[in-house]
Amino acid sequence: MVDEYRVSFDFLETEGYSAGFTPAAPYRSWGTEFVKVVEDRGDFIALQHLMVMYFEDEQGNVSDPMVMKHWRQDWQYQDRKIFAY
Repeated sequence: MVDEYRVSFDFLETEGYSAGFTPAAPYRSWGTEFVKVVEDRGDFIALQHLMVMYFEDEQGNVSDPMVMKHWRQDWQYQDRKIFAY
């Protein structure tokens, strides 16, 4: 899984919690997701997902890159504890 991926997102607001809420117009965006090994002990591997995104304003100007920790995976070989959702 360690690699670089182009990923896309569909943004659609469905609920507002303030009086007079008006949802933003739906839009589609994309970013580059990097998956890096942050720990490897043989029986345990941790992968960190990082998103690199750019934003375009109403005038068409593109921002500098923004890096965000997206999510992390921890893999334990034959773990005795299992998280069930």
